[in-house]
Amino acid sequence: MALTCLVVSTLLLANASSVSADDAQADQTASIASAEPEYLVILGDPDSFAQDFARIPSEGRRRLGFGSKLRLLDTNVEDLARQTTLALDTAERTGLPVLLSLDDWNFPEPSSDPEVVEWTNWPGPGEDHGPIAEGRWINWGFWFFTSPPPNFESPKFRANVRHRLQEAVLPVVAARVEKWAHEGREHLFAGLVVGWETGYYTFYQRVDPENPPTIDATGRSHSHQLREFTEKDAVGTGYAALTTRGYDREKVRTLAEQEGLSERAAVKRLMTGVINDYIGFIAGLCRDAGIPRARLYSHIAGLGSFDDAFLESIDMLHDGRVLPIKTAVHASCRPGVTVTPEWCDLDAVAETFRSAGEPAWGAVEIEITNAIRDEAAALAYLNRLTACGAKVICVYGWWEPEGSIFQVRGTGAVNAMRQWLIE
Repeated sequence: MALTCLVVSTLLLANASSVSADDAQADQTASIASAEPEYLVILGDPDSFAQDFARIPSEGRRRLGFGSKLRLLDTNVEDLARQTTLALDTAERTGLPVLLSLDDWNFPEPSSDPEVVEWTNWPGPGEDHGPIAEGRWINWGFWFFTSPPPNFESPKFRANVRHRLQEAVLPVVAARVEKWAHEGREHLFAGLVVGWETGYYTFYQRVDPENPPTIDATGRSHSHQLREFTEKDAVGTGYAALTTRGYDREKVRTLAEQEGLSERAAVKRLMTGVINDYIGFIAGLCRDAGIPRARLYSHIAGLGSFDDAFLESIDMLHDGRVLPIKTAVHASCRPGVTVTPEWCDLDAVAETFRSAGEPAWGAVEIEITNAIRDEAAALAYLNRLTACGAKVICVYGWWEPEGSIFQVRGTGAVNAMRQWLIE
């Protein structure tokens, strides 16, 4: 059972005189982290929420900021550079720190290149690639359908990612971070998140035949096509990435037999390594460009903090987005995770990161749901996140209308955010 964050902190202090060299280094890291600003970031245009926080002091240990999401894979390089520059300029104009988030896989460029996109199975006899994925169903409170997911191990795909980062994003960010440091305004850079719930695509969950996923002309959609889920959409992927890594059907079956796993579970175990490596690939490019590690965060979903029995009970055990929380840990960045309370065991998250030597981490996405829409509950959860080591808390859904499951505006959570900022 995971210890609570406050108990963990107490134990660390009590044993400070007899820690090992590794623990001493972890304590030093925690001490440095404790002196940093703590950011409460609202994803979206700061002009949309500035008046709600007009009386909050602009200086102090806790700072209000805004988040800007960059679709790394399907935005042309010129527009990507403009969007990056605009976000940084907005931070200077408003005095509000900016948190940039790179969407690293949800919106890939359309492609049918078998070297670039994922496959839904292994190649058949005499074939040099498996069946190419047609696209990806996503549900963010509404269904939409995107282009085929990428093969994270593809040299072609990685070359494109590197080009986009090095041409459009990293030089702009690195130059501005250096400028702000010289001006004593380094607090304006809340960080760069190197993913958006990074994972690999599967659709194994049960579908109600009377109410299948549907994209229609009246619903919100990130795609421009009408579509209804069919049996052929119930697929898994990862086969292209694993083939690139030197695996094939027989090797994975052998691994599964040796470790007492199903083939689907063996694929997921191997793909967890692929995802961690991809996180490190992007974070490594950021580090090479001069972005400080303490301002780089990964981003995976929080459901992987629950045990397998619970995940199996909700039909998510083999989902490619539901990865072990340690997948977020990489030498090139701080770990980050979505921490919406119903979908995350916060104690397990904090314990995993602390045990990995990462006491400071990012709550890089949190939805305001019924569990924390009340002022007292919201304030308690924000304080709990901070006690558990979160240096950045990014609130998703400011734009959501009244009645939405993610509604923020007009709820007690807004006043809780104000209270957290001035404590």
